[in-house]
Amino acid sequence: MPAIAYALEAPACLVFDGRKADVGATVYRALALLANKGGSAPITEICQDVWNVPEVARRSVHSLVHRVNEKLDAVGCDLRCAVDGPEMRLY
Repeated sequence: MPAIAYALEAPACLVFDGRKADVGATVYRALALLANKGGSAPITEICQDVWNVPEVARRSVHSLVHRVNEKLDAVGCDLRCAVDGPEMRLY
């Protein structure tokens, strides 16, 4: 799972298999955190890292998951992001 960390380029770009996609700051921070945590992180930690607050509306988290999956699709990556109880995961 940590291999995705090598696919992230600053300032906000995702690269996979020679394909590149620009990503927004929230998607970038979420992917970077998930990569550093081995593909899974508590939603409270995601909220703190991405939005700088301990909690956000559930729909905001699901919207972030959707945007992450769009960017993973854009570069042809088979990984998917999902909410799994109190955690966000790449699988």
